[in-house]
Amino acid sequence: MASSPVLKNLFDQTYEERWSKESFQKVVQAWKLKTDEQQRLMELKVAVKDVTSWKNNPLDLVRFMRSPGKSVEDRLREMIDWREKQGADQLVELYRPHRALLWYIPSAILKGLDKDGDPIYLERGGVMDGVGLLQHFDKNDIIKHIVWLREIATRGDYVQEYEQRTGRAPAQVTILYDMQGMSSRDLKALPLFKEIVTINQTRYCGLAKRIILLRAPAAFQVIWNIAKHFCKLDISNGV
Repeated sequence: MASSPVLKNLFDQTYEERWSKESFQKVVQAWKLKTDEQQRLMELKVAVKDVTSWKNNPLDLVRFMRSPGKSVEDRLREMIDWREKQGADQLVELYRPHRALLWYIPSAILKGLDKDGDPIYLERGGVMDGVGLLQHFDKNDIIKHIVWLREIATRGDYVQEYEQRTGRAPAQVTILYDMQGMSSRDLKALPLFKEIVTINQTRYCGLAKRIILLRAPAAFQVIWNIAKHFCKLDISNGV
């Protein structure tokens, strides 16, 4: 266990704490940033100094830097605007999920770590009956639940436990996506799936180090032939 004091959750830190020399160096080490990348990160820090959100921190900015897309600054500002509209900052404390949503959209941060010492996130997407959920819940309620899950995965209690255990903040996670239970019926819910994928890729980008698909059913190939056109996955990272 690390002997240094455990950092407060980024959500609770001041701007000065988030951008302290110690915090910056931890991000440099976690991501193995080269000199030019460190310079780019400092330039980005200056460019978004007016952004008061706790998301203005070196760890999240590096995730945006390392992910594909247009201007990092533009994407960051769009993400902040989206979070304000979604009320994302308050979800962990205030949101109380419906039992059915917990049952049909199960996920968890596993106790163990991957071979690199990074967290492992499990999501059982195969049991998510998107068609059935849309018959009982408004789409916005389902999206709100998904956002809550992403908030838990990025700033839940496990983050501090991880820092105590490893002495560093979690940079990325290995995602296990269990597809058992998926069927051709799920094709009807592809618009919902597309929106969820867009949220993952634009609002929580750079979080996934690798995605491992488990127990893919026969229907997966049919679904994937359609879904791959809006899933911008980097197969070189183990997807």
